[in-house]
Amino acid sequence: MKDYFIIEPSVLYEGFYQLRYNHDAYTFPMGKRGGSYQVVAPRLLNMSLANFYRMLRDCFGAIIVGKKGLYSTPLFKKSQLEGLKPLIELLNARMDLVVNLKNNPLPKPIEEIFFDEYQL
Repeated sequence: MKDYFIIEPSVLYEGFYQLRYNHDAYTFPMGKRGGSYQVVAPRLLNMSLANFYRMLRDCFGAIIVGKKGLYSTPLFKKSQLEGLKPLIELLNARMDLVVNLKNNPLPKPIEEIFFDEYQL
């Protein structure tokens, strides 16, 4: 499994780290500048960006900073990084499924497979 999501030191906030999408692992068709990659992680978890940030704040101790640009940014202290590993593993596993489906599309829609198998 590739590291689609990584933790890196923040460029703007010294001593803090941020969760970010790794473009080297998989580049979306729109390229690196084709949209906000902030929303990829919450969408993989079927969450809104706001609820994802709340989860990061409440469960992982993130500090949400911004809004100097279009999106706020959750930041983490170095002592919190170990606790983020399960979340990063989950995000990487879900992104792996998305990439595998993109590279190996199903032969027919899921609904057809379901209805054919159960003869509904």
